[in-house]
Amino acid sequence: MLTALEHPLYTPGDVWRYQTRPGNEDSCLTILRVESSRHGVIVHIRISGLGIQHPAREGSIVDEIGHVPITEAALHQSVTECVGFGDLDDSFEEGYRHWRAGYEQGQAGAFSLTVAEVVRYCIEMLKAPPVRASS
Repeated sequence: MLTALEHPLYTPGDVWRYQTRPGNEDSCLTILRVESSRHGVIVHIRISGLGIQHPAREGSIVDEIGHVPITEAALHQSVTECVGFGDLDDSFEEGYRHWRAGYEQGQAGAFSLTVAEVVRYCIEMLKAPPVRASS
C-alpha cells in the first residue's frame, strides 16, 4: 500500500541539484510526490536539463526523464542543494499510474541507484532493441 507522506526534507515542487554525470552539470531534479510504502519511503522525481544525444536516434536529444521512483536513501545520497521551487504539472501522472499498478502487483519497485546511475541506466536502455510481445 502506498500512502502520501509529508516529508521534512523533500516537498513536491522542490527543485534540487544533484551529483550529475560528467556533461550533465546543468541538470536538476524536481520532487513530484513522496510516499510511504512497504519498502520504505519512495520519492517520485523528474530529471530535466539532460541534453543527451539519443543513442539510437541520430539528431534526437533526451532532455528529460519524466518519472523516476527512487528510494529516499538513494535520493539523499544524490542531492547537493535545493535551488528553488518549480511548477508542478500532471504530465507525470500517466507514468505514475502505470508504475503504481505494477507496484501494487509486485512487478515494479523503486531505484536504489543514485540519480546519476539512474540516468546512465536509462540511456543504456534506449540503446537496447525494443522488446516484442510474443503471440
